[in-house]
Amino acid sequence: ADTFSVETAGNEAARINSNGRILVNSTTSRNTGGSVTRLVQVEGTAGESGIAVVRNSANASPPTLDLAKSRSGSVGGNTIVQSGDKLGIINFVGADGVDLLSVGAQITGEVDGTPGADDMPGRLVFKTTADGSASTTERLRIDSSGRLLLGTTTEGADSGDDLTISNSGNMGLTLRSTDSNYCNIYFSDATSGTAEYAGYVSYQHSTDSLQFATASTERMRIDSSGRFALGSTTTNDPDVGDGGLQIRPNHSNGAPDMHFTRASS
Repeated sequence: ADTFSVETAGNEAARINSNGRILVNSTTSRNTGGSVTRLVQVEGTAGESGIAVVRNSANASPPTLDLAKSRSGSVGGNTIVQSGDKLGIINFVGADGVDLLSVGAQITGEVDGTPGADDMPGRLVFKTTADGSASTTERLRIDSSGRLLLGTTTEGADSGDDLTISNSGNMGLTLRSTDSNYCNIYFSDATSGTAEYAGYVSYQHSTDSLQFATASTERMRIDSSGRFALGSTTTNDPDVGDGGLQIRPNHSNGAPDMHFTRASS
């Protein structure tokens, strides 16, 4: 049959078939996630169905899995890749009752710009397959600038848009916590470390209040009854009814002020 096989304990453990494919714990090769039959295939019925890469060294260096791409038409070539080329794909495939060709999710590494010597801009693209579909759709990408794009392939108009979310229908961003904790959005004066947060928006679940701060100090609060407190952290003024506005000065020598200004024509 033009095959080379290895048997242990009276059973075949591995073989190289007539097409040069290595089959571990299987005697027949098959396609998975597409029309291409892979050169190395591992099958099993339990936890052994996997590939382990282990590194033993007294340092922080990890084991490595490299997926590489060249535009050369021959083995061993180094022809430069181009912007948009896929450098490697990880497919997550499920049996659909007929075969193992249906991809449910995919992670792709791609060239994200013009490459050159010691210059390889890249992006990660995450795809999932919608219910009732047989093909994947991009859901999220991290581009070469480190920007996170959710539901879109292009960043916002401002170059400072490190997170862009797009959807043709209803959309939103949810922060979840228990009823005794906070959900916070922080604005820091530093790019790393434990620098003091200059501003924040915080929702306190225990009191159902929404708080706004600048210069690390709370400036406004909306309580569970819809009352506004400016310059104060409480909304317990007896003269302020539900949905009322309470203004207190944030300085010790003055009355609360409210100014209405009309621009000159």
